[in-house]
Amino acid sequence: MYSIMAKVKLLAVKNNQPRLYSAIHELLHSKKAKSYQRPVIDFYSSEKEQHGRHEIRRCWVYNAAAKLPIATEWMDLAAVIRIETERTLQGKKTREQRYYISSQSLPAKEVSEMIQHHWQIENSLHWSLDVAFREDDSRIRKGHSAENMSRIRQIALNILKQDNTYKIGLCTRQFTV
Repeated sequence: MYSIMAKVKLLAVKNNQPRLYSAIHELLHSKKAKSYQRPVIDFYSSEKEQHGRHEIRRCWVYNAAAKLPIATEWMDLAAVIRIETERTLQGKKTREQRYYISSQSLPAKEVSEMIQHHWQIENSLHWSLDVAFREDDSRIRKGHSAENMSRIRQIALNILKQDNTYKIGLCTRQFTV
């Protein structure tokens, strides 16, 4: 499965691509879009209880090439993906919806797992880098310096995680090693 994932280009679509975002939103949600058969390829849903939170994840994979008006502007565009996450924590329900584009039309279950895997990495690595080293606040921009500093931070994080001398957080551990 991971050999397939390495070849797939999967890109989150946010408001920083307003034309693409609005075209996808129009395709999937407008009244005009409901007048024809939507090109649904696959659907997958999963539920889990974890840390006192109930989560339902739904994934739809749509054939984008034929219906998306600006599909020709995106190289290798094969599918539009809609992920909907519904979380219930202490009786409060939240719903989040995200869009992605993909270079391949894969089963919804595989796409959902790919996106979850990405967020697990994001949460475990990048969250630690941001909390321990305040990486998101960095203003290093010249040349390759931002990428170089990111690598140095990752090395430092790995060293800090290997040290089990004290049971303390990463932020405090920086000053004791």
